[in-house]
Amino acid sequence: MHKSISHRWFAIFATLLLLAPGLSAMPINLGDAAQFNAIVLGGMRGVQSDVEGRLAVQGDLYMQDFSIGLLLENSSGSRNDLIVGGNATIRNTRIEHGNAVVAGDANTDETVGFYSGHDPSITNGELLEGDALDFEALTADLLNRSSIWGKLESTGQTLENRNDENELYDLRFIGNNDLNIFNVNADALSSPDKRITFDIPATSLALVNVFGTDVNLFNTGFFHTASSNDTQLPDNDHNSGIRHDGSLTNGILFNFVDAINLNIHSIGIKGSILAPLASTTFYNGHIDGNFIVKDLNQNTQDTSRLTGQINNYFFRGQPTPAAVDEPPIVLLLLIAIASLSSSNSIRRMAIKGSAS
Repeated sequence: MHKSISHRWFAIFATLLLLAPGLSAMPINLGDAAQFNAIVLGGMRGVQSDVEGRLAVQGDLYMQDFSIGLLLENSSGSRNDLIVGGNATIRNTRIEHGNAVVAGDANTDETVGFYSGHDPSITNGELLEGDALDFEALTADLLNRSSIWGKLESTGQTLENRNDENELYDLRFIGNNDLNIFNVNADALSSPDKRITFDIPATSLALVNVFGTDVNLFNTGFFHTASSNDTQLPDNDHNSGIRHDGSLTNGILFNFVDAINLNIHSIGIKGSILAPLASTTFYNGHIDGNFIVKDLNQNTQDTSRLTGQINNYFFRGQPTPAAVDEPPIVLLLLIAIASLSSSNSIRRMAIKGSAS
């Protein structure tokens, strides 16, 4: 009898684990953060550059000679394209198609404009005061996603092709799934004068988990085998007005799981970056994707180096399943206990009846 009850309890708890909503798999996407081209979870200092989409900065912001939201549609003041949770000092900057909202003190002057054409009197937004974003919830969600994804098993193959001097010249990620997960250490990713090649289907996603506290990403080209050859992913040609469609770039996400120092320069990154713990220096380069870091700093050795350009591409990710109402785990447990107790009572009555 005791053995039967033990087996019954095991089955009940196994069922509860399967039904518990908190243990369901998290889809590989950026959630609420996906609506922003760039998110800085601490402070930001940016000079002579632009964020083509929306920008959110949780801490203090210093911005000079900048453009925000160039490639967004005109919201006529209905959308907040720059959101700052701390204080903001802004000079010679244009918020092209929406509002700027600052929770702390806003230090601006006449060089800050809210227009996209040549007439500053035709405005598309304004400077507002208040809390427009729950940064604490956003930060917690991004940290959780980065940590959970960093624990996933690799589903693809990572090859480090080296020359006779053991210098890495091709870091190659190979996979055939709809979602390909790769794990790589920071030292390999930090090797200079190399290329990163994605040997995956053109329509698939790549999650690259990077492990290591210090990362230097520079002098690196990005390639893809979508055309059956190793073809370098193109940059936008601003002189001719040619802009790549992002179909390959939008499928790549680099997840810097435990990086606390991230130095990026002399590079055009093809893909998105999630580095919620990383104090970041990004200059003389650009990224075609979401850009999420802890802090974004100006180069202290040479302040003439321009902040990296953040182009309005995004990580498309997996779709989030539709919400399904599920019974609370406590309710399931109570139902299970009641069911077991009822079963035992019926058994005792049956035994008693047989004895009489």
